[in-house]
Amino acid sequence: MVSQSFNTRPTLRRIAASDQQQMAGMEQMALAMENIKQASLLDVTCTRQAEAAVQSLHELGQKLKLLALKYQV
Repeated sequence: MVSQSFNTRPTLRRIAASDQQQMAGMEQMALAMENIKQASLLDVTCTRQAEAAVQSLHELGQKLKLLALKYQV
């Protein structure tokens, strides 16, 4: 019984260390997932802004075209 006790202590320490490493890994994964979520939200916002800018440029281009036709000789 005594020799078995000595063999289980290092095993238990390794299991505990492995558990701590897994917990640290899970925390890093959670942080990474949150960072990905924030980057995705920012990407959507930037895409919407770019879409609005393109629409505005298109409208300005149409107005410029009409003005150019109006003053064409």
